[in-house]
Amino acid sequence: MKQRYSEEVDYSEYEKRIQTLIDRHVGATEVTRITPLVNIFDKERFDAEVEKLEGSASRADTIASRTVKTIREKWEEDPAFYERFSRILQRLIEDFRNKRISDAQYLASVTEVMQKVRDQGTSELPEALQHRPAARAFYGIIRRALAKLESMLPADAEAHSIELGLAIDEVIAEHARIVNWTANADVRNHMLNAAEDCLLDAARRKGFALPLSALDEIGKELLPVAEAHYHDTNRRQ
Repeated sequence: MKQRYSEEVDYSEYEKRIQTLIDRHVGATEVTRITPLVNIFDKERFDAEVEKLEGSASRADTIASRTVKTIREKWEEDPAFYERFSRILQRLIEDFRNKRISDAQYLASVTEVMQKVRDQGTSELPEALQHRPAARAFYGIIRRALAKLESMLPADAEAHSIELGLAIDEVIAEHARIVNWTANADVRNHMLNAAEDCLLDAARRKGFALPLSALDEIGKELLPVAEAHYHDTNRRQ
């Protein structure tokens, strides 16, 4: 399924720009040794390998490259979260290429992004979502859509998104108890309809308008996220 990111951001072109920067600052052999083998979640090994590189720009390029790869691999687990940081990385790489930031600023900034991707933004999350990765992803999708509504105050968007993220997670989890649900079109349709009913019911109860465009934006990302977290099991991931 074509991901939203590939529709809105030219990912392949971004990767080429990062690779150009890497090639400019370090040898291809050195990059090959580091980047394919060490995952950013293997913190000690990755940090140790980065430290072997000479120069802030070389280290920053390697961190950016590996963080981009992680974002691409984990995108559907939390699309709103990873979209946010993919755009930040894209802006940083452009700022560095255009000499708007120094090597040291570039390194500090991409390191901060990597750390946030490593902890999956948990330090910024409401307590209710801390240990609910699927609910966290639904919250992010909903919050992004509600934030675009001119009539929605930021505090209200946040509160509604937390409540709906948790509620939709329960709805999805219930339907995902069915064996092989990902291959069952009827179950998938029921799952999506139940989630949309949950959204519409909340809009009525809370007294806010949920336009079709917002409902569509949320709806088209619910099933990919559900598949990423509920792999035809009865256990919440």
